Amino acid sequence: MNQIILARIDKLKTNLKEIIKTASCIGNEIALDLLSYLFRNKYSDISAFLTDLEKEDIFILFSEMSYLFKYGVIRDVVYNIQLKKVLRELHGEIGEAIEKIHKKNIENYYSVLAYHYENAENAEKALFYHEKAGYQAKENYHNDQALYHFDRAAYFISVKNGIAENEWLREYSRLNLDEVRNYVEISFERFHFYFAIKKNIQTSTEIIDEVLKIVELSGDKRLLAMSMVEKSLIFVQSARYEQAIETSHNALEIFEELKMYHKVSLCHLNSGKAYFMTGKFDKALETYNKALEISFRITNEKEREKIRAKIYGDMGIANDYAGNFDKALDYYNKQLDLTEKLNLKMDKAGAIGNIGIIYHLTGNLRKAQEYYEQKLRLSEELGLRLDTAHILNNIGFLFKDLKNYKKSVAYHKKSISLSRELSDYNTMSSAYVNLGNAYRLLNDFQKSEQNFLKGIDLAEEYGFKHIIAEGMIDLADLYFSQEHFDLSKEYAEAGLKAAKEIGYSEYIEKGTGIFEKNNSK
Repeated sequence: MNQIILARIDKLKTNLKEIIKTASCIGNEIALDLLSYLFRNKYSDISAFLTDLEKEDIFILFSEMSYLFKYGVIRDVVYNIQLKKVLRELHGEIGEAIEKIHKKNIENYYSVLAYHYENAENAEKALFYHEKAGYQAKENYHNDQALYHFDRAAYFISVKNGIAENEWLREYSRLNLDEVRNYVEISFERFHFYFAIKKNIQTSTEIIDEVLKIVELSGDKRLLAMSMVEKSLIFVQSARYEQAIETSHNALEIFEELKMYHKVSLCHLNSGKAYFMTGKFDKALETYNKALEISFRITNEKEREKIRAKIYGDMGIANDYAGNFDKALDYYNKQLDLTEKLNLKMDKAGAIGNIGIIYHLTGNLRKAQEYYEQKLRLSEELGLRLDTAHILNNIGFLFKDLKNYKKSVAYHKKSISLSRELSDYNTMSSAYVNLGNAYRLLNDFQKSEQNFLKGIDLAEEYGFKHIIAEGMIDLADLYFSQEHFDLSKEYAEAGLKAAKEIGYSEYIEKGTGIFEKNNSK
């Protein structure tokens, strides 16, 4: 095939060969104004040449403003036969041409310019446009594109400084401090996407551990505190809650000194999450309220409202687990209002899912299903895999209550599979417990017991007390129904202890009932 295409190209007139070689560097779609500009010094008008290329079945007219290669393989072959030096020069010329032609709307061409300057091996401009394209994609929730551009920016800032990506720490002493700061800021963006979107804990840990060492050398207090905040998230993810709280507190002290109240509020919020995960609900609420109080000192309205949206969401979760459903719903709706006002799609997805949980727990199952399905669609659209695992678990629980037990099993299995891939042990342990309940209702008591035990083991390993309470008390109920009274009493007692430690009202009541039934035997 390639030989046939090359033979066709070889028969073309020299001017047509020049045009298609340049066009192959532009891409599969060729803007007429750009191609004309590139040949402005050689041809006053290239329209006749383009007509000839149409007749040769190489180009087709796509619109009044552009052409396409009729077959993508033709473009690939033409591109690949050119010398690398020629390609570098052409991509550089194309980048410069786009900058001149589209000076007034250059923001529409950030990713295109990043591509051309990358292939022109112009590290400085490739870095500049990859950064611009990354922030632009982030703003528009194009998460995969954003991460791609930030990864390339990390590569090109390294090339610009004459080092490999893994040499920033080793070569620190000879590097310009502004370049180091820029690299750290790019690394924060990469951390965000690997941690929050991709849930790649290993890569995000490697990124932030390197950054912490670099900023400690730099003496930049702001960057040091920001690194500590990100590190605290890693500690929470790995169930090292005391270290998360300590690290957040250390960052908080620096931010207070710098009067960065948005970050002070965020540190309180992160500490509250760590308290919540260890079952200290009262302490979590106290810390969330402190975060809310501090937020009033934030002068930037958008930053103030963004942090409040997060605080309201976490306060809703804490009240939800304490059985204060009216308060929880009020906080979730406050969060939803702010996320819609500010177009915070990720936080909006969280609010929608949590509102669905309240409707679920209060018996409005159809309303719950409506919100859950909205949350699933939005999570998948945004590439929020952790949220997707979580909502699949909730939908499985909902189908159990709708008495569609086979669907319940299917959704819980999907949740377990995804959460295992993401190392999300909180969702995984919860899904195992919920799967145990679904199998019980299908009268498959062996699978029910197996899944309860898997969920309990994971919850105990990572300290998820609310799941320990749920799993043990639900398993106690299963054992009671099978007349295994000693086991039922043992698990009811342990589950009740865990529920009381965290004030989990629903399971305190359920556990007490099972314990009393066992004592009457």
